[in-house]
Amino acid sequence: MCLITSVTVENWRGFTRASLSEFTALTVLAGSNGCGKSSVLEAILIAGGRSPGDAIGRAVLRRADAWNASRWLFHDHDDADVTAALSVERTRGTRAVKLTWNEGAHALHMPWTYAEPASWIRAEGLGPDEFVSETAFSADNQYRFQNRGGPSAGEMIRLVDPVNRTRDALHRVVSRAIDGNRIERVETMLERLTHGELSGVRIATEDPAVPVVRVRQGNRNVPVAVAGDGVASLIRVACELAAPAGSVVLLEEPEVHLHAKALWELSEAISETVGTGVQVIMTTHSDQLLEFLDQHTETRPQMTLVGMSRLADGTLNSFQGRGEDVADVRERAFRVMHTE
Repeated sequence: MCLITSVTVENWRGFTRASLSEFTALTVLAGSNGCGKSSVLEAILIAGGRSPGDAIGRAVLRRADAWNASRWLFHDHDDADVTAALSVERTRGTRAVKLTWNEGAHALHMPWTYAEPASWIRAEGLGPDEFVSETAFSADNQYRFQNRGGPSAGEMIRLVDPVNRTRDALHRVVSRAIDGNRIERVETMLERLTHGELSGVRIATEDPAVPVVRVRQGNRNVPVAVAGDGVASLIRVACELAAPAGSVVLLEEPEVHLHAKALWELSEAISETVGTGVQVIMTTHSDQLLEFLDQHTETRPQMTLVGMSRLADGTLNSFQGRGEDVADVRERAFRVMHTE
């Protein structure tokens, strides 16, 4: 199943204009740091998902170290009229979104942080899928949003950030897997990724009534926070890869915190996820992970590799291959990465 087939952006993040097409059930974006891979994932989440207002807020929160970061979603943000355009091609048709940045307060602004109201972004769905969403930001990038109209017509899309820059609490991620009757698959995947060292994911309530994710490590049930720096990332990736059929998983650099031995199990988990009817669009810097993905014969015909680099004028240089051509594209992509 291929739900998202292309994405186009204008005045979005580092791009003046960029377009990628011919996505398949497994699409992998490869390129050097700063070439715009994350920008593509965020554009898909905003334009294609069910809650553009929340997606815009999360895109800003991922850059929380920058004060009043909402304006940096736009390539040219010093003009009087600051807008961006995002669109995705889906199996159900095109969905286009216009974003407009506004300085100052909005009715959504409430004293939920100590920082002053700073800005708000309006998103408008164009064409037959009309909707309006508004996301208000404080200067320290906290946000509130509201959606009105047709966002529910979007796809079920999840952006998986292993280092959790969106601050999505792990117990909420695990709760979604439990509520969706997917926790057994998550535990099986986690056990494989850790070669049997971890299993049995559970949520416990500890004093003072704070939900804590625990995992079985050997003969002990321990909080994830003390099980190792990479364990929370593994659980987060496993929960999202266990998505129901018909979903889109945007997977950002899943190799983070994984040693080489675990990369093969990760490639198997991704391949199996695609086999269940979930589209995976992912980014990576790992040549070894790409090599492993290319070895899964059942997935190879559905796999597209896109090499990316951003030019000085803010446009995108890209090249891609599918199936048997992936190996050649992989070699070219990493040659470009090592020369930039």
